[in-house]
Amino acid sequence: MKKLISLFLILSLLLCGCTVEIVLGPEETARPAASGENTLTVHYIDVGQADCILIECGGAYMLIDGGNRDDGQKVISYLQSCGVEELEAVVCTHAHEDHVGGLPAVLAVYPTAQVYAPTKTYSSKVFDDFLYYVDQQRLEITIPTPGTRFALYGDEQLGGAEVTFLGPVKSYAETNDTSIVVRLDYGETSFLFTGDMEVAAENDMLDYWSGNSDVFHVDVLK
Repeated sequence: MKKLISLFLILSLLLCGCTVEIVLGPEETARPAASGENTLTVHYIDVGQADCILIECGGAYMLIDGGNRDDGQKVISYLQSCGVEELEAVVCTHAHEDHVGGLPAVLAVYPTAQVYAPTKTYSSKVFDDFLYYVDQQRLEITIPTPGTRFALYGDEQLGGAEVTFLGPVKSYAETNDTSIVVRLDYGETSFLFTGDMEVAAENDMLDYWSGNSDVFHVDVLK
């Protein structure tokens, strides 16, 4: 009976979803923030077979994707638990529902400074809802060009994280290949978020950045 109970508990843990958080201080991982610096936390939110990543740096927040439509309230609850009041940026990597689905609910609740997406048109109800709430905030979608970057930090005097858009570098008919690729740098630590980009677009991106291949030398790949 004890063996059966142990097996049941192990299976339960394996089957349960979880949220993974990576907390970083400049130049090393998993340590408390020293006085006078913004700490970076990357939250990989459990939205099942979908994507949703919250990036926090010194009290400034950025969201990459929002899971499926049914995940909207779950994402909002998670953001509330983190104390989020507004978002510096929302990135919809591409227009498939498992990436854009929860973003309309988020945009209906959270004031947002900037919204990025690879397109302004896509034939789906959930993408139309996304566009509606972008418009409700009187925002325009920005389609980032490769090399576009901005800083994310709570206190500008303390420095913070740098966000760089690496792709896509061309137009594609396949929606996955339109995925926005984001690099995040914090001190000596770097992350790469690739959406669902597939081989053809990845190779084009590698060719585009061939003169600066270090952009793909990162510590964490999503």
